[in-house]
Amino acid sequence: MSHRTRARGLAGIAGLALGAVVLSGCQAAAGGGGGDAAPVTATDDGTTITMWTRSSTSDFTTALVDAYNASHENQVDLTVIPFDAYQQKVGSAAGSGQLPDVVSSDVVFTPNYIQQGIFRDITTEVDALPFKDDLAPGHMSVGEQDGKNYAVPTTSTSPRCSTTRSCSRRRASTPRRLPRRSPGGSRPQRRSTRSAAT
Repeated sequence: MSHRTRARGLAGIAGLALGAVVLSGCQAAAGGGGGDAAPVTATDDGTTITMWTRSSTSDFTTALVDAYNASHENQVDLTVIPFDAYQQKVGSAAGSGQLPDVVSSDVVFTPNYIQQGIFRDITTEVDALPFKDDLAPGHMSVGEQDGKNYAVPTTSTSPRCSTTRSCSRRRASTPRRLPRRSPGGSRPQRRSTRSAAT
């Protein structure tokens, strides 16, 4: 696989992992996390989108973010948090209203995050995906509650990528081109990202 083809494929995967999810973070009215939201037109206008991921999945997530950033005016500012401190950091941030726009979550914690109102309803955005039926059904079911979608899968080891708070003044873009399957399966090279203090 050529570098150009791989980069295009990663950009598509980035769109799958980030595009629909990031868009969903821009749907809520100001003043709260989780819950129903009023639609907002997506715009690729250079908005900065904040995202947290665990150190154990940083290679893959960094590749997704790099590909997304390379193909969009909007930019994802990724913070890598040490694995052992991640759940405490998310819990503390939820309690203080300091969550990022997007978080990566393990399937074990996703139902609890939904019940706590940390994740927002992204059903409209998920239903609009032309590849919705190709998303891993088992992982999709973990991100569903009462017939609504709150998360989409990114990888089988880090299957959740979910929006967390109101950003009604922010706008995100929909992905430009999305593949149905991961290209080639080769592991991307690690790129440095900034790490959060614990």
